[in-house]
Amino acid sequence: MKVRYLAVAREEIRDATDYYAAISPDLGTAFKRKLRQLMRLGLLK
Repeated sequence: MKVRYLAVAREEIRDATDYYAAISPDLGTAFKRKLRQLMRLGLLK
C-alpha cells in the first residue's frame, strides 16, 4: 500500500524530525524509523 501525506502532515513530520535531530542526530533518525515502522504495522493512518 502506498501512503500519501498531506502537505501539512509532511511539514509536521519534517519539523518533528528536525526538532529531535537538534537534540541528537540519532534521535531524529530514530523518530523517522519508528514512524515508518508504525505505518507498516498499520498503527498510523
